[in-house]
Amino acid sequence: MSVVFSPDKHATAVTGDTVAPARASDRPHRAARRARRIAAAWIDRALRTVGQVVLFMGFGLLGLFYIAAVVPWVLLSRRDAAGRREAARDWSYRLLKLTIDAGCALRLITLDARDLDRVPAGALIVANHPTLIDAFFFMGRVRGVVPIAKRALLGNWTVGPAIRLSDYVINDAGLAMVEDCVTRLDAGETLLVFPEGTRTVAGQPLALRRGAAQIAVRARRAPVPVTIRATGSLLAKGGRWWLAPAQRPSFTLVAHAPVDIEPFLAAGSTAVAARQLTDHLQQFFARELARSGAA
Repeated sequence: MSVVFSPDKHATAVTGDTVAPARASDRPHRAARRARRIAAAWIDRALRTVGQVVLFMGFGLLGLFYIAAVVPWVLLSRRDAAGRREAARDWSYRLLKLTIDAGCALRLITLDARDLDRVPAGALIVANHPTLIDAFFFMGRVRGVVPIAKRALLGNWTVGPAIRLSDYVINDAGLAMVEDCVTRLDAGETLLVFPEGTRTVAGQPLALRRGAAQIAVRARRAPVPVTIRATGSLLAKGGRWWLAPAQRPSFTLVAHAPVDIEPFLAAGSTAVAARQLTDHLQQFFARELARSGAA
């Protein structure tokens, strides 16, 4: 028995018990289309890899510019420590904004950080930490924000001078750093804290430390959670800086309402309040990131 359904282009031919496509010639076309898609993806990744290396080299040149031009200009033009600090932070803002904008222009990333405009001056920002450049998103969008830098970065020639001149917080373990952060918040500075203390490990749940909560409780300041929703991976923990990911990463920064800390302060103990606030923030970030489908 032989039955042919025609002229529909998707018709099939039935011969005996065998069902086959009416047009066997479609197979080479499908294979060719698939090959073109694969080739296009490889070319796109290769171009983004070149762009990523160029961007990192450019960032190094900006570091040289900061050392050779910005540092002397700030030291000579501003006599007081506060003026030097403000000028240095403003230059950090400009150069990091340039770096992030260049990354977007080179199609290395897509970034939506418009929500950061809602963050008020003097806020305590707490955020998750999926990539190495998360701090850049804030520092290039929120003028004057103060991050907490690792002490090891002071020896890095590209960022060390900016950290010193801008008087950023140094991540020394212990109560002294917490008190330093409280003092800065009381002075009206905007503080950025990553409660995880390090980058998120892909595939593992967030593990928040109590430092951010200790700062919030001691300063009696409602923390402003900001979720970094990432699709794709760029400079994640264990990643290679010189190789672009297979797909272009996308980042969306969402600023949420400040967390009311009065119920936690009612515990009466700073340690208990910090522990309870940490648990609350951990659940909040886990819930929000799961809702967004973020990595």
